[in-house]
Amino acid sequence: MGEKVKVVLVIQNQNYEKWLESAILTALAQVIPDGVDYLICGKDSGSTDGSPAIFQKYAALYPDRFKYYPVGDVSQCVGINVVLRSEPADFYSFLNSDDMLFPQFIKERIEFFRAHPETELLHGGAIYHEEDANGVTIRESKWHSAGNTAERLARWENPICFPTQMIRKEVFEKIGFFDESIENPFDFEFSQRAMRAGIVFGNLNTQSVFYRIWPGNRTNS
Repeated sequence: MGEKVKVVLVIQNQNYEKWLESAILTALAQVIPDGVDYLICGKDSGSTDGSPAIFQKYAALYPDRFKYYPVGDVSQCVGINVVLRSEPADFYSFLNSDDMLFPQFIKERIEFFRAHPETELLHGGAIYHEEDANGVTIRESKWHSAGNTAERLARWENPICFPTQMIRKEVFEKIGFFDESIENPFDFEFSQRAMRAGIVFGNLNTQSVFYRIWPGNRTNS
């Protein structure tokens, strides 16, 4: 993988103004390896809070690095698919707007793909941060998906934390985009489809995502 490649990071949001700016700043703070074009796409699904203004601010500040996608009041996967169809790239990642990335997220994944070119879908560990309705931390722990990803998916386990993924464009070409008939867990259905299609999984033994769990968010629902 010596040629220049493009990475698109989709930040998905709906009325998460409270955390959105933190997510954007961690996306902008990524260490980008040589030979990589990097684009952040802020996808907003009809937010009625201050989220659109935040997205617009960063799109104006970083016109070559950040694009704003106001997709209307649609489901997560419908909105993500809008970006996938609109932004050709070699690799795609997805960040929930209440989560954050550590600076090495992009670099670690690109280096893994360069070292293991057979890999098509890469995922890894995360810091799980659980808090109560008042924002008080309940617990925080390191999480990593052990074992063979395909074998675990075949047992109907879910070993993949969605925002830890980086996915080659060829995966979408082979199995299609996210299933728009499914609201949640659309990511698990996609992983199942990838497993059945023989997609080659990679697994990074590092925690490079801060994954927030709180009452009412989609992880807890």
